[in-house]
Amino acid sequence: MKRILASSWMLFFACFLGLGLFWSLVPESRRPPAWGDYAGFYRPAAQKILDGRGIHGLTYPPGEPAFLAAAYFCADRIGADRDATVVWMQSLCHALGAALVVALSAAVVGRPKSVLAGWAWAVYPPAVWMIGLPGSSELPFLVWLLGSVWLFWTAVEREDSIVLWRLFCAGACLGAAMLFRPIALPLPLVFALFLLLRAKRPIGRRVVLPIGVFLFAVFLTILPWEGWVYAKHGKIIPLSSNGPASIADGLAFATTRQGEVVLPVSPEIQAVMVDLRRQDIDRKLQTNADIAAWVRRQMTEHPKAMLQILGMKVLRCWYGTDSHRHESSVLLVHLVYVGLSLIGMGLACRRNASLRRLALLVVLLVLCNWGMASLVLPIARYMAPVMPLLVIWIPAVVFSVPGETAGDRAVS
Repeated sequence: MKRILASSWMLFFACFLGLGLFWSLVPESRRPPAWGDYAGFYRPAAQKILDGRGIHGLTYPPGEPAFLAAAYFCADRIGADRDATVVWMQSLCHALGAALVVALSAAVVGRPKSVLAGWAWAVYPPAVWMIGLPGSSELPFLVWLLGSVWLFWTAVEREDSIVLWRLFCAGACLGAAMLFRPIALPLPLVFALFLLLRAKRPIGRRVVLPIGVFLFAVFLTILPWEGWVYAKHGKIIPLSSNGPASIADGLAFATTRQGEVVLPVSPEIQAVMVDLRRQDIDRKLQTNADIAAWVRRQMTEHPKAMLQILGMKVLRCWYGTDSHRHESSVLLVHLVYVGLSLIGMGLACRRNASLRRLALLVVLLVLCNWGMASLVLPIARYMAPVMPLLVIWIPAVVFSVPGETAGDRAVS
């Protein structure tokens, strides 16, 4: 046990101190530029919180601005650079994510061997890259998401019982994750669907109660934000008001917002995307209904181009980048990581009925996130928060998976 704890702590501190020091030593001239949203929204929003002037706009939920405000507060108290402090806090999030990966992977191969999954996540290149970019909201988001999945699984792992207080905590963690990234908006329904699929009996109190407890916890967590928006602006929003703009950017991913083509696509696809940018500049795509009407019209006039765009969006979620650089490298990384994860998942599911249920939960969550990422700008960093759920299966490629217990065989 002492060796297991020692290896887990070594992993945590290697992530936190090693990657934090790495980015501290990278010269400013060699660092990639920060995300545009950081300077355009998150940094001023965090400063407004520090100044006691409340929330800065509805473009994004308040989670990341609050996270940055806490980092700025710490930096100001110790006389450190604000952006450097943010990088250290993002390194801490990455380390916490690695610890949660170990905890989840322990359900697959056992505690000692699960440390391999933690190391696989620790060196996952897109996450390491994001640590050095202030405003990478995916990193704190994935800590809350992984915490939710771990609590949820420990609550429902046994086929014959559910631990309701853990289910409530899982819902609260998911609600906190939603306050960082609106991409998590449909995830409560995914967890609820899993509880329905898990049930071996007709829907009744033993099924409805856990779903109600979980969804109530999610609702309770996001209620202060939604209540404040309604009280201040008189409207209800799906966590943020940036949905239509994000969907429009995703449909025209090969162009800039000024209509300049930056990726090699066919002339027909170019024409469709440039038309969208013109409509957007003319402020004719202000709501989801406006965008849906535009899509229906284009599907009628240019069905081939629209189907190609939608297909490209689905694929680019695994390799697309904001700058359109290093996309081949990102694709190669995901081919290795996802390939090993799927092999490990297949091997584990052959041995254990409980792990087949865990695999179902993981697949549902990954597919939901993939669908949401395909709906907006299709870039690989939007898939990063669910990559740990795949990484937990990698040790099963190397190590044996415990077989079914008698109880597992009885219910499978």
